[in-house]
Amino acid sequence: MEIKVKIDAEGLESAIHTLAQVLGNFEYPVNLPEAQKDEEPVGKNKPETKQEAPKEEKAPAKEEKNDEPEQKSNFTMDTITAKTREFIQADKANREKLKSFLSERDVDKVSNLPEKYFDEYMAFVEENMQ
Repeated sequence: MEIKVKIDAEGLESAIHTLAQVLGNFEYPVNLPEAQKDEEPVGKNKPETKQEAPKEEKAPAKEEKNDEPEQKSNFTMDTITAKTREFIQADKANREKLKSFLSERDVDKVSNLPEKYFDEYMAFVEENMQ
């Protein structure tokens, strides 16, 4: 069976060709029926097979569970960013207040602020805007 595809997109043809080459050499984790296990995969050129030591399976790392459930905020990072801009432009002294707030929470900049602090941050900004 032969399939021909005509591609009229500049650069796309070479990308598809490269992808086909990569996928042709990729070993898929597939369970084959017993009759097909002895057959070589199509497009797969295997030179000499090297005997590898069996790989030790590692138990998945256990995640540390916090006693506190994750807090979801009503604010988004876009809202936080907009309010921060407004806060800093309102008074130049606010920049230092902001740095102090962030350093108390071990955060270097507002964009790295964890979501659990969003509500606290917005309350801080509202309180200091007046």
